[in-house]
Amino acid sequence: MAKLRQVGISYRRIAELAEISESHVRNFAPTPSRPVPVSWVREALARRILAIPASVELAGDIDRVESRGAKRRLQALVARGWSSPLLAARLGMANANLHSLMVSPPERRIRPALHFAVAALYSELWNQNPPAASSAEQSARTRAINSAVKHGWVPPLAWDDIDIDPAPPEPETGPAEVDHVVFDLALAGQPVTVAVSERASLIYALSDAKRSRSEVAAVLGMTTAAVQARLQRRAA
Repeated sequence: MAKLRQVGISYRRIAELAEISESHVRNFAPTPSRPVPVSWVREALARRILAIPASVELAGDIDRVESRGAKRRLQALVARGWSSPLLAARLGMANANLHSLMVSPPERRIRPALHFAVAALYSELWNQNPPAASSAEQSARTRAINSAVKHGWVPPLAWDDIDIDPAPPEPETGPAEVDHVVFDLALAGQPVTVAVSERASLIYALSDAKRSRSEVAAVLGMTTAAVQARLQRRAA
């Protein structure tokens, strides 16, 4: 539930997507009179909520969404060598405004249209090198990479789920053991929750078991793009 709220999905929208009443959804939310929400829930209800991907695309008709996903995407492209003037031009916005977004505080919120524009640009460029035919283009690429290093920004493949991960996952030192009960549940199509440190191994195991990216995403509450990015990191 927290992940869904984090990307701007309202309680009403969660209820619509899970096909349950809004009052049931709000039972999970802390209130002044009930700082600790309900600690148990029927399995069928939990499955419906866990099956909703934490994706801003599902937020519906809202005025503002968290800027985190857009910021991280832009930062990742800069880390790959795409300069902010190039990205700003592609987005039709002033470079100063784009830079302001990339270094803005976590609580900043943006219009959904800007989030979707950045997401579309990221999908196009995340695995593409910036132009480097001229010395000016090569210098711009070098400055972008140096700026990313200075700010601690990481490239696209450093993320599992760029929208909701609290931080880039630690580099893998070896495969984590997958709990066989969790694996069996996931293999059967049941939504499961695992620690970030265990998520990669479960993705790999389900992929090796011939589950599609969309099937893996559904049981882990991730987007298909996030699963694909993790599998591409494995192959790199």
